[in-house]
Amino acid sequence: MRDANHTCAGTGRWRPDGWEVTTRVGALVPDVDVGPESELHAMAPPGVAIHASRAPFGTQRKGEVDPTTSRETASAFAAPATIDGPTDLLAAAPLDVIAYCFIGSAWVLGAEGEREMIERLERRTEGIPVTAAATSTVDGLRALGARRIALIAAAWFQPEVLELGRRFYEAAGFEVPYPAIIGLEPDQTKITPSGLHAWITGNLAADVEGVVIVGSGLRCVGVIEALEEDLDCAVLTANQAVLWAALRAAGADTSSVTGYGRLFGCS
Repeated sequence: MRDANHTCAGTGRWRPDGWEVTTRVGALVPDVDVGPESELHAMAPPGVAIHASRAPFGTQRKGEVDPTTSRETASAFAAPATIDGPTDLLAAAPLDVIAYCFIGSAWVLGAEGEREMIERLERRTEGIPVTAAATSTVDGLRALGARRIALIAAAWFQPEVLELGRRFYEAAGFEVPYPAIIGLEPDQTKITPSGLHAWITGNLAADVEGVVIVGSGLRCVGVIEALEEDLDCAVLTANQAVLWAALRAAGADTSSVTGYGRLFGCS
């Protein structure tokens, strides 16, 4: 298994005249999450640079993720008052694409609500495409041909939000026989690849074609390959899927990402 912090070297290629960066990805990140930047940097292939802008989320402080996060706080993160300003800041940079690294808002707002949010943000970016985590997982599952899925959420997801997530994927045409909240403490700094792998392999009770692990603050890309091998099915995570979609939107080669799952083999 890989640790999501195993490298940050995938942001360029050294040449005598300096770093050569061919694709710049902006990331919209909740202020208390440490997962998105470290995971995106770890997965980014040579030539891809990650640039983040943070936005306030709920009442959480200093890396403490509130296990009672509700549908209200999830939907509020997607609101213009929260996310439009950070989007404007990113759009001022010479970026090729912006990734919205948060999934709970789409579960609350629905697929149409996320599409409307993306369209609103793209009007503000004046031509820079925007990809979003929830829509990216749906596109990834379809690209992989996985119809029957397990939905596994971080411990800070409220049960009612997980239920909205199940409905979100069922509305997109998937079977979701196993929605579950991970039985690990809701502290993103203490979750390890080995602990996450052990919990999922020890608790997954359904025969599925794909596993979707969320949210964006959960550092889990380090277990993707091991889980795909042990469970014999595709594994998607919020940050993995949104990077895959971002690279596609930017016209970059997704297959240049190695070690982070079958999804990057889908162009």
